[in-house]
Amino acid sequence: MDDRARRSIPVSLLSYASNHVLRLVATVVLARILVPEDFGLFALTSLAISLLSTFNDVGVGPALIVAKDVDRRTRATALTLMIVSSILLALLLVAISPFIADLFNEPRLDELLIVVAFSLFLSGPIWFHETTLQRELEFVKRFACKLVQTVTYIAVAITLALAGAGVWSLVIGRLASYVTYLAALLTVAPDRIAPGWDGVAARRLVGSGKGFLAQDGLEYAQQQADSYSVAGFLGATQLGFYGMAYRFGELTYMGIAEPITQVTFPAFARMRERGEDWGRAFLSVLRLVALTCLPIGVILSGAAEPFVETLFGEKWLPMIGPLAVLGVWAGLKPLEGTLGWLLNSLEQQARLARIRAFALVPLVPAVIVAADRGDITAVAWVMVAHMALLLIAVAVAVARSAGPSLRRQLAAVGPLLAGAGASWAAARTTAIALDDLAPVAALASATAAGALAYLAAASALAPRLLPQAAAQVRSLRG
Repeated sequence: MDDRARRSIPVSLLSYASNHVLRLVATVVLARILVPEDFGLFALTSLAISLLSTFNDVGVGPALIVAKDVDRRTRATALTLMIVSSILLALLLVAISPFIADLFNEPRLDELLIVVAFSLFLSGPIWFHETTLQRELEFVKRFACKLVQTVTYIAVAITLALAGAGVWSLVIGRLASYVTYLAALLTVAPDRIAPGWDGVAARRLVGSGKGFLAQDGLEYAQQQADSYSVAGFLGATQLGFYGMAYRFGELTYMGIAEPITQVTFPAFARMRERGEDWGRAFLSVLRLVALTCLPIGVILSGAAEPFVETLFGEKWLPMIGPLAVLGVWAGLKPLEGTLGWLLNSLEQQARLARIRAFALVPLVPAVIVAADRGDITAVAWVMVAHMALLLIAVAVAVARSAGPSLRRQLAAVGPLLAGAGASWAAARTTAIALDDLAPVAALASATAAGALAYLAAASALAPRLLPQAAAQVRSLRG
């Protein structure tokens, strides 16, 4: 990996992690003001907009990143495709909003979705400028724009929540953040591109983007099948509990793994073009992701009870069960995502889409059965089992696509997986033993015990692991 890409990883991490942490802190504050049903209704609007947003770039964004020769007309064509798609999808959401409200038996959803449609309308040009900055590895500029978006959301949402706006505080906060984010992206854009059209470029981009589009749709179905099932069988309040647990479960992927893959995806694509050996660099990235994400996930799982009691209070206690399970999911998802984006950089997006399509077949009936039982914790267990199987399948696909062998992959993360097991046991045992203490004291003790057990077990199995990781971090900073 070249020096520019290495230097971009800390910037991308800082951007995603800081923005995600800020949003989570704001979420905790909002959870103290609002009620679980408000978050459930907001989650339903998010399900609708994220489904349609899956198709708003028609796969053109990632295709633009892996394309070898991108001239001004090609970028102008990509912008046109994204804008037209976002307009059509926004109009579609407005048209079907009454039917969605009837489907979930939530009359307020109708007007909420009409407002949400405006953010979908803005997502086309937003995604184009995000993609452009990613392709050029301009992550400092993306960081600044993301910070503007996050601060806007926090300020608007908390102000309206304190004013008694309920779920509208979350919806209007998101819309306001989209407006300021687009304005910030336009301000830092390295080159002003106007919409244009080139039929040849459009066919090339759409053709290359088909695999990414199918992959995004399937990943959406995999990640949201649980939420749809909870909403359909158990209602908005239970979705509020489950959705909040899921939001903290995805912290490791959204805050650590995804920002790394945002850099390594274009970087490995460029290395492949130049005929360079990227295998060792990829294993280093995979090891770094595992080193940081696994302990966070398992400690969150083991200390779920004092975590919820400390941050959220008694009205959120039903989220303890799913959070304890989704913490395990939080350790596995970053590994699957990192391996998946390697396949994308090797232009194996169609293969990854097929894997996710096959994995979806047993997932949907399983989450429906779990939700029908009325148990959101059972739904979370289905998601963990699905992610474990998907991780194995993607690892095999990487090995068969001229990537590192399964043996090399396991050697890179095996000691860390063992350390994660020891960490969970230590965190869980400590949380149970200190159940009579104040929740904050139990949480601090369980976290410390889990971290120490992780480091001790991983170091015992791989003595050179921590010095190598430290050297890798220093190289990123350099």
